[in-house]
Amino acid sequence: MNVRNLRKREDTAKYLFNLSTAPEFFYDGKARSMRGNPFPNAKAGDHEYEGDLMYDGTGEAPQLVGAQAFAFEAQQHGVDTHVFATPTALSLMMTDHEKKKIKAKEARQKAI
Repeated sequence: MNVRNLRKREDTAKYLFNLSTAPEFFYDGKARSMRGNPFPNAKAGDHEYEGDLMYDGTGEAPQLVGAQAFAFEAQQHGVDTHVFATPTALSLMMTDHEKKKIKAKEARQKAI
């Protein structure tokens, strides 16, 4: 039976980069995530690991957060929608809402 290794054994574990007990370097073992940069005094790019929070604002993460906020607001107003259950309907609702916001802004500017 072949067993496949999922990680390289020569990689250093996240919690071993900085063994300080300071709260900004908190390592959550259950989620396997570390808050903050374990090398606060080093230049950017000197180390291969800069903390798990650095990925929160990259890629499609901000769009997902915006979609979740929009879905929450829509549910508060009585619209039955969810980010993961009905993603297409939610994206259509978001584009319609943006178009209405632009039209309302243009109407306000014309009225002024």
